[in-house]
Amino acid sequence: MQSLKESVRAYQCLTEANTRLKNQLKAVFRGCGVAVGQQAYATKSREKVIRELRFSAQRERVLRLGAVLDEVTVQRAEALKTMVKYARKNKMYKPLRQIDGIGPIFSAMFISEVGDPRRFRTRSQFWSYAGLAIMTDDTAVYSQQFGTLFAKGSAPIC
Repeated sequence: MQSLKESVRAYQCLTEANTRLKNQLKAVFRGCGVAVGQQAYATKSREKVIRELRFSAQRERVLRLGAVLDEVTVQRAEALKTMVKYARKNKMYKPLRQIDGIGPIFSAMFISEVGDPRRFRTRSQFWSYAGLAIMTDDTAVYSQQFGTLFAKGSAPIC
């Protein structure tokens, strides 16, 4: 279980770094008034977009950020493979994957976060811990029905 937890942490860290680098790249182009989409992130199309930058220092910065982004992307893919490899060893992985909408990444993160579900005394405690419980919140002390103001659990207020 500890190996799975560490691999999930590594994947999350690399995902955050990937997002941060993409935002930094996009900020350089946006600061120069150059409209770019996904082509700023891909290695091949990045070369074409770099030509639109005015200053050589900006081009150099984008090249360096791009090189780091490329390496982080490769490391993130490897961390994903490792994370899924450790998650598959857990007996909860297959039942989780059979649920529609739950993929390998979520199931690995869920297993590493929850651990063994038998450690909870009741099902509702487990659901609440996992964020699956139905929750109701009242944000108001008063409610209005048919133009009349009511305090919760009392008669109309005149």
